[in-house]
Amino acid sequence: MPICTKTNLHINNMILEVTRRCNAKCRHCLRGDAQKVDISNRIIDAALKDVSSIDSITFTGGEPSLAVPRIRYFLQALKARKICLGSFYVVTNGKAASLSLVHALLDLFAYCGMDNEMSGLVISGDQFHREQIKSTKKAGSLYAGLSFFHPKERAQNLVEGAIIHEGRAVDEGLGCRDVRADRCRIESQNSETLYIEGDLYINALGDVIPGCDFSYESQEELKMGNVLKQSLYQIFKPFDINPKDLIETLSKKVA
Repeated sequence: MPICTKTNLHINNMILEVTRRCNAKCRHCLRGDAQKVDISNRIIDAALKDVSSIDSITFTGGEPSLAVPRIRYFLQALKARKICLGSFYVVTNGKAASLSLVHALLDLFAYCGMDNEMSGLVISGDQFHREQIKSTKKAGSLYAGLSFFHPKERAQNLVEGAIIHEGRAVDEGLGCRDVRADRCRIESQNSETLYIEGDLYINALGDVIPGCDFSYESQEELKMGNVLKQSLYQIFKPFDINPKDLIETLSKKVA
């Protein structure tokens, strides 16, 4: 496919795996064992190629609080390209109270606009994270002054049916929830503009994954492409011709 010189991408929800490092080893973790990998600035630049706007960005991992420089670089890259951002979302295990994360998210919040009500910072509070309750309280005290901090959003026990049977949960015999690829919908107004609806997951290696609930091992099998080899426009444009092809492709990948 020829390289497009003038394209525009509008993304509903980008999910960026900023790191595969983690300072916990939860039994139910759907990712699997932690890896010493952070997303590179080069991958972030490639992921934002031709992007005009992002409604929401979710920083995930791994433990995102361990990769604050990557979050800061993402904001820097947005500013350099004048990409509009509506909101952000971060879930942390709260094991380390991170002042650097506070500063980074405040800068990101200001970039989104002070009337933004959709952004969120959450500390996981299910039964698998209770063993670090003391450090979680310390982090909660630090984050309490942030208007976008939601202390009760993850403060519930996970029932068996809600645990995803991927990653370490498989080894621990936990979870029965089936994983399905998010069915992204592709729309366009003209030959140069694409709207990607639904969840667009980009991992720390630059792979584009059809869904956010897969282990590192599954991601390798399910990747649709890599932003260092093809732009997001090049990866998704073929499906614009027949959007049903995308749904069928994603369904086959997780069948």
